Amino acid sequence: MPSPQPAKALVIGAGIGGLTCAVALRRVGIDVEVYERATELRAAGSALSVMTNAVTALATLGIELGLDKRGQSVESFTVMDRRGRRIRDLPFKDACDRAGAPTYCLSRAHLQEALLAEAADCPIRLGATATGFQTDESGVTVHFTDGRSASGDILIGADGFNSAVRLHLNGPEEARDSGYYFRLGIVPFQHPRVTKGSVLHYWGSGQRFGLVDIGHGRCYWWAAVSKPVDASAPEHVKDTLRQAYAGWADEVRAVIEATPQADILTVPSHDRAFLERWGDGPVTLLGDAAHPMLTTLAQGAAMAIEDAVVLARTLAEPATGGDWASALRTYERRRRDRTRTMVAESRRMSDLEQAARPGRRLLRDSYFRLAPRRVLARQTTQALTFPDGPTAQTINVQRPLSAVERLYWIVDQTSPLNVIARARVYGHLSPSLHRRSLDALQIQHPLLRVAISDDGTGTHPAFTPLDGQQIPLRHVTVPPDDPTPGTRWEHEINERELVDSIDWRTGPLLRAVVITTSGTGGEDEENVYDLLLTASHTIADGKTCLSLLREWIELAAQLDRGTPHQTTSRRALPDHGRPAPAPPPRRGGRRRAQGHDAAGPAGGPAAHRTASRHQPPGPVRGASHSDAAQTPHRRAAGSAGDGGQTTRHHGPRCPGRLDGDSDRPRRRKPRGRIFLDRLARRLPC
Repeated sequence: MPSPQPAKALVIGAGIGGLTCAVALRRVGIDVEVYERATELRAAGSALSVMTNAVTALATLGIELGLDKRGQSVESFTVMDRRGRRIRDLPFKDACDRAGAPTYCLSRAHLQEALLAEAADCPIRLGATATGFQTDESGVTVHFTDGRSASGDILIGADGFNSAVRLHLNGPEEARDSGYYFRLGIVPFQHPRVTKGSVLHYWGSGQRFGLVDIGHGRCYWWAAVSKPVDASAPEHVKDTLRQAYAGWADEVRAVIEATPQADILTVPSHDRAFLERWGDGPVTLLGDAAHPMLTTLAQGAAMAIEDAVVLARTLAEPATGGDWASALRTYERRRRDRTRTMVAESRRMSDLEQAARPGRRLLRDSYFRLAPRRVLARQTTQALTFPDGPTAQTINVQRPLSAVERLYWIVDQTSPLNVIARARVYGHLSPSLHRRSLDALQIQHPLLRVAISDDGTGTHPAFTPLDGQQIPLRHVTVPPDDPTPGTRWEHEINERELVDSIDWRTGPLLRAVVITTSGTGGEDEENVYDLLLTASHTIADGKTCLSLLREWIELAAQLDRGTPHQTTSRRALPDHGRPAPAPPPRRGGRRRAQGHDAAGPAGGPAAHRTASRHQPPGPVRGASHSDAAQTPHRRAAGSAGDGGQTTRHHGPRCPGRLDGDSDRPRRRKPRGRIFLDRLARRLPC
């Protein structure tokens, strides 16, 4: 029987990822010990960026590192040619504002100092080089070169590019060279071009240069040179740089001259092929140990910080129930798509920016000169948005209930007044995908993040915002011997969803159910998923509930593809004032209703409400239930209170993958990923 909480988490590596992991795990109540191979904690003389998405991720756990005092927020980002002629002012600051937090540039030493202060009395064992580990039912034991060993419930390999934990899990792997190396340094420096908070990039032929204000009168610079490193003559490093950047902008040559030769570092530039398997049992990886990437997007530290926050939040979820191996696999699934995208994009941009051939350089410079500002801003905002938590600009609802809301609230206390929407999906979808997309849905709608408070008299009920409480998600697996698997959803609606009230005191005012029926034809046979959303009528009518269900599916499609989803809040209530569009000519054949929503008293049959309109012109839509969500609903025969009958609406036929009837003949359908991808493109915005 697993313990309700791990006694100890072992973190291998005390770099940025390892220290952030220790801080995050302790913040959610998990004990941590950190083991570091170095004999002293000394940051290299370089700097890094803590991007907006990393700042937002830390904020979800209430972690404040005082980066504004230790470094400098980015105020401008300019790309130039080698002589200092402007190519483009990038809308980076605008993207940071949209994503909800600044990006900070600071030295590694200052960031390490901030993390150590936050870690406080967390044990950090130095001079401990891990050689391997063993797992059993009690947890994991790590062995070190000096003969020591340590035991814990979980092991997190945060030991960087040459991770010993990754080596033990996956064996030797080849590094992928970028074709260039870096010289870099930090130096007190002033120049008219280097304004407060500026980031300056210079692009040449097969080489680049960066100059970054990190505050306190200091600048961080880096030089990417596509030539072999002359390791045998370190005393000539500065001369080599002078020759490589002769004729470049004045400030480039000046900062090289201002840097003592002993302070110039030489580092390789490489990554690895993306690793799909990060762990096994109670062991996982984090940061560069899991997904080393090139530095082009400056997201390496940010991805490690995001990893640490998501790991801590996943381990702290009540559903974990002490099953740490399962929780670690959930963390890996939540992070895999995002980090895979960053690794690929970092290499792609590296190849573009480091271009040496004239045609390639022309393409690079022309794109950045001519690309619309809104396109660059949108792309940057997507990268700077932490996808697994609310942004700093999340809108909360805190107000009294309106007269209509109060009426529904009063009725609900007499007999549950729930609104239910259902859709059927075919494919192979992981449970974590349902959870993550439901979390994303909650982030977008303020009324899905509220409870209702009351003074005891019932005269002044009000919405109050919740702090991080997830929408309840219940998974139901239909047994293989169930004689009526296709109608299990009716049982769940009539016996559970219409009977059980939503606890308005604790919130949220919405819950979800995923009913899974496994295919019987082997691994290639698709599963059937019935998705149910049950909402309190206080916040949602039938039209709104259907719209939320459609959005849940769209978000699942985006997360399955690794596409960043919108994280700005928007209201969930329907726009009753918008008229329904006139029906266009009928297109194609007919099909049965794709989704239903129901409202009824406790114990009474579901009284389904449907919406009807013809398919709009243009591409065939993927689900008529989603079209219904766009129009005012109408009641079926009989009201919610009189035991009205279930009705089915026959709408236009289309090749969608959602089905509201169990008696429709099964058809061969694409796999879950293909389905979600197509559905997201077809559903109306």
